[in-house]
Amino acid sequence: MEKITPFDYHSDEANHGNYQFVPLKEVVDDLLFTFNSNGHYLEHTRRTSILYHAKECLRKYNKAVKNDPLSIEMTVPENLVIAMPHNYVDWLRLSVVVTDEATGSYRLKPLDINTNMNIAIGYLQDHNAEILFDQAGGILQADATSVYAQPYKKYEFCTETSQKFKDTSKLSKYGEFAIDQKRGKIVFSSDLYDKEIVLEYISDGLEFDTYGEETIKVHKKVVEMVKDWVYLECVNPKRDVPANEKERARRRFQTTRHQVVLDRADLNMLEIARVMQSSSKH
Repeated sequence: MEKITPFDYHSDEANHGNYQFVPLKEVVDDLLFTFNSNGHYLEHTRRTSILYHAKECLRKYNKAVKNDPLSIEMTVPENLVIAMPHNYVDWLRLSVVVTDEATGSYRLKPLDINTNMNIAIGYLQDHNAEILFDQAGGILQADATSVYAQPYKKYEFCTETSQKFKDTSKLSKYGEFAIDQKRGKIVFSSDLYDKEIVLEYISDGLEFDTYGEETIKVHKKVVEMVKDWVYLECVNPKRDVPANEKERARRRFQTTRHQVVLDRADLNMLEIARVMQSSSKH
């Protein structure tokens, strides 16, 4: 790994925060060096196999052990639809950016998910309601009454009626959205048009996979777990490895995974104590 001086670090923003991570290539190289030692159970393991299992570990456990979500800010366009980020796996929170009247600073206000938004794919039918097919035998599709054809309009409730008769489950103070996993889209209610929204989401850590293992970053606290997973997955199918060694590898992985989950849970006892003291006052 190339040495970086403090001057190099502070003068190049691309280096900021990189000390927390190591390239996946470095993890694979370490495992390959270890496995190729004389008498090791995995002496002739191929690099491609190690790399495969390392990626699988990141993909499988990234959600459980990663507590640093990604976030992007975008303006809601006129059609009220934005595409999910290319490395999107699952969403954590969607918010709209609002201005605090007292301070003039910006705040994030959470949006409400609305499962009543129609994101269904429409099937084309003839005048007899028979489904229409293309020349290849596939069903012809079109957006008829979905939010893609008819953007979802949000209306305000009239204040003339008594508050106690309102169905508050249908109310949304800052706006609504729906997630369309199949199409990779997020749709919004009409009151969010031209407003800035912030999407906080998680990835599987392999978003740069197409650019090579040098670009995939592994947090230093996760490295040991990845190595233990790779070792476990590589020894399990081998018949010449004793059963007690496989069991030892399984238990070691469970231990390191448990420790990683605790380390990455970001439990701050001072913050917990402060919140509990605040709650007890009320």
